[in-house]
Amino acid sequence: MKPDVNERVPMFPLLAGLTAGIVLWGYGASWAVCGAVAAVAAAAITGCALAGRTVAGSVAAAKARPFCLALLFVAIGIASGQLNGNDTLDGNEETEWREMTVARVEKVKERPHGQSLTVRLEQVSHRDGSSPITLRNSRAQIYGSGTHLHPGDRFSFFNFLEPVSDDPNTQRAGYAAYLRGKGINRQCRVVTEDITPLEPCHDFRWLCSEAQRRGEALIDASGAKPGTCAFLKTVLLGSENVDNREAREALRDAGVSHILAVSGLHIGIIASFLLLLTSPLVLLRRSALRWATVFALTWMYVCVCGLHVPAMRAALMTTMVLAARVFQRHNSPLNALCLAAAVILLFSPTALFDAGLQMSVLCVAVLIAFTRVIFPPTEGRPPKWRRVAYGPVASLLAVFGLWPLTAYYFHSFPLMFLPANFILLPLLPFYLVIGAGAIAATSLGIPHGWLTGTLDAGYDAMISLCRTLGEGTAPELHVAGVTVLLWCAGVLVLMWAVRQRRKAMPLAAAGAILCVATGSVWFVEAPQPADGIIVQSYYGETTIMEYSGASERKHTVPEGRETALRIGRRNVVVTASKKRLGKPERPGGCDILVVRPGEYEDPEEMLERTRPRMVAVRPGVPHYRTEDIRSRCQYRGIPCHDMSVQGPLRLLEE
Repeated sequence: MKPDVNERVPMFPLLAGLTAGIVLWGYGASWAVCGAVAAVAAAAITGCALAGRTVAGSVAAAKARPFCLALLFVAIGIASGQLNGNDTLDGNEETEWREMTVARVEKVKERPHGQSLTVRLEQVSHRDGSSPITLRNSRAQIYGSGTHLHPGDRFSFFNFLEPVSDDPNTQRAGYAAYLRGKGINRQCRVVTEDITPLEPCHDFRWLCSEAQRRGEALIDASGAKPGTCAFLKTVLLGSENVDNREAREALRDAGVSHILAVSGLHIGIIASFLLLLTSPLVLLRRSALRWATVFALTWMYVCVCGLHVPAMRAALMTTMVLAARVFQRHNSPLNALCLAAAVILLFSPTALFDAGLQMSVLCVAVLIAFTRVIFPPTEGRPPKWRRVAYGPVASLLAVFGLWPLTAYYFHSFPLMFLPANFILLPLLPFYLVIGAGAIAATSLGIPHGWLTGTLDAGYDAMISLCRTLGEGTAPELHVAGVTVLLWCAGVLVLMWAVRQRRKAMPLAAAGAILCVATGSVWFVEAPQPADGIIVQSYYGETTIMEYSGASERKHTVPEGRETALRIGRRNVVVTASKKRLGKPERPGGCDILVVRPGEYEDPEEMLERTRPRMVAVRPGVPHYRTEDIRSRCQYRGIPCHDMSVQGPLRLLEE
């Protein structure tokens, strides 16, 4: 076997330099800084080359070469950020006074309050389309109420874009900083009437999203239950535009929510299944055709799944493994991981701030670094006990490496992760294969009732198991960003220490850093989610989200009669949606009165009967009636919140 090219050019210094450059770009490094760093790197590389000509300086030059390359990639990281970074509309008078904006949908997430859209802004113009200005790289977050958009769709809307702030539909703090880290600087709210659909752009991403939508349609036509269909769309196709709250909450509490994200686990299952299907080609002495087939079909699957960053990372590593087989080279998994992450960051620098890439790379790095220490390689087939023990050990290693990131992003730490992973992970490949078989049978028109029955039974059993294991076993855990940074630094030092011959000092340093990171959980104050309620309008229904710490509860008010709810310490009254339906007197008054469309009671009588301390008017109430209610509330000194203009009503204890 020939040596791997990565063994001659180590990838970790390149990835570290690229990451540092992107971070510097995020903190405002300009082209001037990029040029200065590149000049220093070029001088250092030239010095190493000159020193390497002598025997005395060759050793020092060999040791300094990785640092010189890392410095060069710092400059490349800054340049990548400048080239691929987003345009900003702040302070640009030529764009701010234009009234119409054309946007293209990149990502769709279904939320209880509607769709959350990540869009790329293409141009701004006057209302009649005149004087257009093309935007190079500008992205925005749009919250749609009643919209039904898909990735690749294009539309125009009135320019109500504002600087990003925390999501008004959730109690999460720090969401605005998270969006800015991903290059999203603007946001707004739209309803169906505010947008005008345009002809989609038929490029490669549109083709991928179109293939994903066709797969979703086949799953809907398979005859499975709605919950099963939503789970299959998420776990098999990577769809984010499905409301799969039941499965997400159950899997999160049990510690197995990672199976919902199409990542290395799914790509490994698909690649292994493809290798099994193409194994007859080995008997025909067509090994190269086998590897090419697996390579092509794996990347087709990644494209159908929406080109998610974790899936692309796994596919790149799979490609390098297959290339090593074809070209008969040694395979270096850790270098392959670093090269895959570097390629992703080179073309998409904002992916560095994406939770998916962070957790995917760190998890795989921990597994690669420590699995070989726990299970040293042996000649021949490993013993059976190793194959049995590998699953629980891999789960423990993943939790060891990722618990601060999990707590930072999801504010909980599931205690039953080990039995849940031990039970579900061996069954996941069979479930995915059966789901793929149901999709294929649906597309070919073959009867497959037993397949959908198996999928429904498996989904119900999984949800029941996760609820049993996760009930009361996922305590809240809030950590600060410094805890995450310290823990990641300690893990990296530990990964370096286990590869050294003299391990005492590096292991002591790694242990000290990890202990400090663990202690910071108690001594460094982390931001806490706010408690309270948020009143929303979701597809014509009144939805009230109740938050208590990291837990949330959804209250959906049925249409029809007037409804009174006791949520926390607040009394909420939602008016009737039809005329002459129950309007009881409320002598004690209420804290919040929500006025629904279709209610035409005299505003003065309604306020006198309910005696509210705050009024929220839902979208859909006619403008003249909203103004009438607002003026009467102003006369009485009652705050009035117009949800069609001001968004959801947030009553949170910040």
